[in-house]
Amino acid sequence: MKKLSTFALLAFFTLINASAQTYTDFTVNGLNYRVWSATEAIIMPKGEEASYSGISTSNFAETVSYQGKSYTVVGIADGAFSKAKFSGNITLPSTITTIGSYAFDAAEASTLTLGPNVQILLEAAFAGNKITAYSVNAANPYFTALTTSDGTNSDGVLASKDKTILVSFPGGKKGSGGWFGGSSLNYTIPSSITEVGDFAFYMNSNVTSVTIPNTVKRIGRAAFYECINFSRLTIPASVEELGTSAFCGCVNVTSLTFNSPSKLEELPGHSFFYLASLKTLTLPEGVKRLGLMSFASCEALTTVNLSSTVEVLDTTCFLDDPITKIDLKNVKHIGRMAFSGCTELTSIIGGSKLESIASVAFTRCNKLTSVSFPESLKFIDSNIFFRCTGITSIALPSTLECVIGGFTGCTSLQTITIPDNAPHFKLIDGVLYATTGATLEGEEPVADGDHDQPTVLVAVPTAITNKELNVPEGVRAIGYQAAREVPLTSIALPKSLQEIRGSGFGSNGKLTSVTCLAKVPPTVASAFATADYQNALVTVPTQSLDAYKTATNWQPFQHWATVDVPDDEPIVGDVDGDGKVDVSDVNATINIILKTKTVDDYPGNADVDGDGKVDVSDVNAIINLILKIE
Repeated sequence: MKKLSTFALLAFFTLINASAQTYTDFTVNGLNYRVWSATEAIIMPKGEEASYSGISTSNFAETVSYQGKSYTVVGIADGAFSKAKFSGNITLPSTITTIGSYAFDAAEASTLTLGPNVQILLEAAFAGNKITAYSVNAANPYFTALTTSDGTNSDGVLASKDKTILVSFPGGKKGSGGWFGGSSLNYTIPSSITEVGDFAFYMNSNVTSVTIPNTVKRIGRAAFYECINFSRLTIPASVEELGTSAFCGCVNVTSLTFNSPSKLEELPGHSFFYLASLKTLTLPEGVKRLGLMSFASCEALTTVNLSSTVEVLDTTCFLDDPITKIDLKNVKHIGRMAFSGCTELTSIIGGSKLESIASVAFTRCNKLTSVSFPESLKFIDSNIFFRCTGITSIALPSTLECVIGGFTGCTSLQTITIPDNAPHFKLIDGVLYATTGATLEGEEPVADGDHDQPTVLVAVPTAITNKELNVPEGVRAIGYQAAREVPLTSIALPKSLQEIRGSGFGSNGKLTSVTCLAKVPPTVASAFATADYQNALVTVPTQSLDAYKTATNWQPFQHWATVDVPDDEPIVGDVDGDGKVDVSDVNATINIILKTKTVDDYPGNADVDGDGKVDVSDVNAIINLILKIE
């Protein structure tokens, strides 16, 4: 079948739909037209919120006249005959070459005959139609109508001229006997077909079963969308490509079978969305990716058997399904909200190759009680267990490199564990901190340093026994939602703290005391809620009280106290004043020696050895400090 060039498609679509231009519209014999060119016109919809009714072949014409000019009718605009009710058999003018998107959406007709020059069917031209049969002029080089010689019940089915693409199944075609007063129709696609076209069976409620032969390689987008009377589906091993929403909304399907060995590598977005009666899913070997909402809202789906080849569970792929347990097998990535709303999920096993979990992946999985992750997991996005109220413990692996956000809404979470040999994270008093090399919220990795020195507070278990949080010295940040909704009564923050990230302490309604020893007020990104401001007594360094009272997001606190905080002893070798001794201090000292900088350019003392001058001996002294050589 000849395909229209991108330019030609764009030209047709733009002409019909662009609203910024002025067109000449007119009506002839009950049909609306629009001038397309100096010599051509197209058929337009009846009007906004209106549909044609009682139109017959006699209403159509190959040429129409307006204001003394004659126009050849060459196309049917998008939605022109949507919900139209035709009278009898309809033969389209032989001059028509193009039929627009949804042109015959839900249209009712007996036989619809395409003329010899129709070559372009835009997206979903016949979607949801109630046409009894198609007929095509024998001279048409692009399309044909199948007959009973092509297969049982195939008469009147629109196909490509070579009979390899099933273009549109007539939605008004009925079988004999069976359900719905004789409308039951079991259909076997002819073996000549290699592709079931986009929207081919869209919203067909008459076909009760379809047999797809092993000659079919592609099933198009929304090909069987809302075929509500299907009860069983079998995808032959020959299928290599499945379009988005291919079987979306087939609500009465109770059995879904993929013949092996499958050639499918991806089940794309919405491909099996809302198969409301499907209870068990077994995926074939070969499938690597489950797309966006591919099996979401399958209201009866309790059992899922992933194949060993599945690597990616994309965003919302099992959203709101009543799955009871999942063996991840060789899955590498779990997408955002992939299992969100799976309220019957009690067990997550396997996943020996799991590397990353996107945000809110397991939201509201309230029957999960304990979760452990394999020694392969590297990345956890924010709130992967959001509102999982049954979880009491989470075991993290030593391989973890990045955590974004805490475990908000896990109201029963008492313990977080991670191996002592984890290089990037550690536990102090049951609280998870990031150390050297960890990444958080897309930052650069935490600078190399002592693994025993925590730098960012990552997560506080919501149901932690100790409600008094004492953040150790050296921590420079409270992470995103690290202690959100944790019912802490008091928080003690160190001199080293520089920032409290978004909702770091959000909604801590029982908070009565906050002590922050940082002389410069840490930046606060909406970390506290109104209840915290109203109830908590905030204690800060005496010399910094005014600064805190005027600092952004510290201002609303109403109760203040002060404490004397002595000045820090300078760190020997910390020339650049960043609180640690490292290569940057070596470079600063060299800059002073080379006179590209002066001692006044750095806050620290570059005369490390105390001999009254800055020279190579000071560089050596700093290197010894870095290497911990006495």
